[in-house]
Amino acid sequence: PMTGDTATATGKGCSGAADQAFLATLPGDATAAANFAALVKNCTLPNVGLPLDVTTLTLIGKCVADGKGVSAGCGACFGVEGHCTFTNCVANDKESQVANCPADPTSTTCVACATKYGCKSSAADCKAGKF
Repeated sequence: PMTGDTATATGKGCSGAADQAFLATLPGDATAAANFAALVKNCTLPNVGLPLDVTTLTLIGKCVADGKGVSAGCGACFGVEGHCTFTNCVANDKESQVANCPADPTSTTCVACATKYGCKSSAADCKAGKF
């Protein structure tokens, strides 16, 4: 479980009302969705060389929260997916040649790689408040 400032009164993961309200706006607002995706990327990339632990997730989560996205706990969940995808589908030479995530993180090959390594399911479990 997350500790410190990531365990807020708003709920675990992205289950808090404010997080849910913000995330619900993204599918209908392409600009906001793109800005949020850029925020998550800019908060995750500086930390990808660190082990994926509570300290790293706290850094990512706080960065996302400071960027006016979501709570730190929820932001950390987005970091789970980004960190996992980078580690397994970008830094892993064998996978990176096929996945091509830096060129298009939404491509079917990148999504398939992230799914293969459980990045999406781990992030989904986190966002749902399961850990």
